Amino acid sequence: MLDNPLDIGLDYVYFNQSVYKTDSTASQYTIPMQLIIPPEIVSINWNDRFIVAVQIPDSSYFITDTAYMNKEYKDSAQIAFNKQLKFGRSFWIVDKYENNVLGAMDSLNYMRLCDSLSIDIGL
Repeated sequence: MLDNPLDIGLDYVYFNQSVYKTDSTASQYTIPMQLIIPPEIVSINWNDRFIVAVQIPDSSYFITDTAYMNKEYKDSAQIAFNKQLKFGRSFWIVDKYENNVLGAMDSLNYMRLCDSLSIDIGL
């Protein structure tokens, strides 16, 4: 585990087995990082435009993170999390230029997207 965030380009950082987007305009009253891919990332790679990652969903993170959500949002988050659990390993693609997060997805959809987006970085 890293003690300090690893800069992976265009305000994205890898830290504590997660990917965050930093906010350089954050004040003392706002959170300076937004969680993009939650723990537990087991493999990650990136280039100038894309971040690709494999994640094993961490149920302890899900329980902690949703503790203060309203019921409707928590229910939809639970459905998404249960879908991830079926994958076993979830795959993610982040387009840093477009600030677009694609995932979580299974390996077949990940390979299709890598092909259609011409992503040539592997995990």
